[in-house]
Amino acid sequence: MNCAGRELFTKIADILGFVKKKGQSDENRFGDLTRAIETIAEHGRNQAEQIEVLHARLEQLNADVTREHNAHALTTSTTGLLTSHRCKASRRPTLPAPMCAHN
Repeated sequence: MNCAGRELFTKIADILGFVKKKGQSDENRFGDLTRAIETIAEHGRNQAEQIEVLHARLEQLNADVTREHNAHALTTSTTGLLTSHRCKASRRPTLPAPMCAHN
């Protein structure tokens, strides 16, 4: 159980511990149950907000990875083309040296 889960469990256990005490009025017990339910609801709301933030961050990271992947693919393609052109240029036939007319 994570830290937030333990804190929630402890809060609820403390609140419900009061309900178990004998001699309390029904009104006190219902008040304790209401506080326990409100604590759980607040925890759920906080978790939903955290999930929204994390979801937005995940979407941003996915977009960043896609952009980097596309940039890498373009770089790889361009490098391949440049290498191909350089190899072809180095294999061009050389022209014969001009012949001298001094015989």
